[in-house]
Amino acid sequence: LKQGGEMVVSGGAGHVRVWAQWEFGALTRGSMSGIAALYQTRSSVKPTMLIYGDSNWRLSRCEVRTRGGTGIVVGNNAWVHIYRCGIGGCGKKQYKATNCLSVHGNARARVEGTTVSYAAHGGARFYGSS
Repeated sequence: LKQGGEMVVSGGAGHVRVWAQWEFGALTRGSMSGIAALYQTRSSVKPTMLIYGDSNWRLSRCEVRTRGGTGIVVGNNAWVHIYRCGIGGCGKKQYKATNCLSVHGNARARVEGTTVSYAAHGGARFYGSS
C-alpha cells in the first residue's frame, strides 16, 4: 500500500507471518509494523531483509527471523529505524541466525527497544563508515 509516496506494510492484530525474503531497494521509503518476517536457509548468509541504496525505512513491532542466514542487512546509503522489534534466529542450536543485524558502507541504523537474539557468530556487525 502506498500512502503519500511512502509504502506502508502493516499487519493486523498480533503478527502477520510472511515466509519470504524482503528487498527494499534504491530510493524506496516506507514503514512496516506488526509483521513477522521469516526466512529459512541452512547454508547461506542470505538476509530475511535487505535494505540498500538511498532507501529510508521504519520497522516497528516486527519480528525479523532467519534460520541460518542474516536477519537484516543494511547497505550503501540506506537508513533504517528499528523500534521495538525482535531480530535474529528462530531458536537455539540449528535454528540460529548466522548474524542478526549487519550494517555496512554509508548505511545508518537506529535501533531502540529491540531484542537481538540467537546468533551463531554476531549479534550486530557494523562495517565501513556506518
